Amino acid sequence: MIELKGLVERITFTNEDTNYTVATMKLYNYDDIVTVFGNFLSINPGEEVILQGNWRSHPKYGKQFKVDSYEPLPR
Repeated sequence: MIELKGLVERITFTNEDTNYTVATMKLYNYDDIVTVFGNFLSINPGEEVILQGNWRSHPKYGKQFKVDSYEPLPR
């Protein structure tokens, strides 16, 4: 399992019934904005989080990070 830390840039999609969310993030120590997806109880733009999961390659959307668990970064 991989751990990433970063800042939530934008929420692209959320299903309120299942908490499935797609978001874009600026990861620390990584140059590009990346797409992350998974079940989030609440996540908001501007929030700093630690993500645990793995990279996946989607045939249409390309490289994305599938989040298995997450927590807010301590301030």
